[in-house]
Amino acid sequence: MDLSTIQMHLDNFVTTWTQWHNIVEAVHSLVTTGKESFGAVSSNFPLFAGSSHQNVYEF
Repeated sequence: MDLSTIQMHLDNFVTTWTQWHNIVEAVHSLVTTGKESFGAVSSNFPLFAGSSHQNVYEF
């Protein structure tokens, strides 16, 4: 392998990990925003408050 090929592979490696970092940051942002939104919804609607029981309807 010559030096330019090695440099190309290193550049690809860095680019790939940079993109994965961006994806992880975006997912973290969505999860954080989702938790805040869920907290607002659950405070307004007790049904979504995270109770551990479930209603069972028998017909």
